Amino acid sequence: MEIIKTYKTTDWSGGKTTEMYIYPKDCSYNERNFDFRISSATIEVEESEFTDLIGYRRLLTILDGELDLKINDKPVFKLKEDVPFYFLGSDKVTARGKVRDFNVIFSPKYNIEWSLINKDEVREIKSNEVYVIYFLVKGEVKINDQLIKVNELIVIDKNEKKELQHIIFSQMESRLYEVVVQLNN
Repeated sequence: MEIIKTYKTTDWSGGKTTEMYIYPKDCSYNERNFDFRISSATIEVEESEFTDLIGYRRLLTILDGELDLKINDKPVFKLKEDVPFYFLGSDKVTARGKVRDFNVIFSPKYNIEWSLINKDEVREIKSNEVYVIYFLVKGEVKINDQLIKVNELIVIDKNEKKELQHIIFSQMESRLYEVVVQLNN
């Protein structure tokens, strides 16, 4: 279990983006040679356009606030906190609203499952899962007796880990995101 506490932050046209994790680790977002990337971004302008990420899929979840999204020619809809939204990296996305978000950008060879954990749970890693990643949005949790703090990212690599289950103890009003990375069959 790896706990990541420091991240790389850069500017994008609508605000700042913070890369929390990229796989493989020697890959680059700018070169588009990664399998998946976990990040958080701020949208600091009233209207913005998302970066074209053709060849990838995306998962977006709002950490703070609400965001109006227009995808391609579809009607505008409101994305609220803790609701996962999946779309293609090639989609033309226009956003209205100032928020902080959580992003997973991933190759089509993977499937990503997202969930919100806000109570005590025992989680089992299944045979097709490659990584299980946690991000603590709010509160305090312990994973296998390891205290996790807000804005820390926890990465469990199935090939390196020793335990097949992890026990999560959540304090009241905690918000812990779980991202399960699976290889498509």
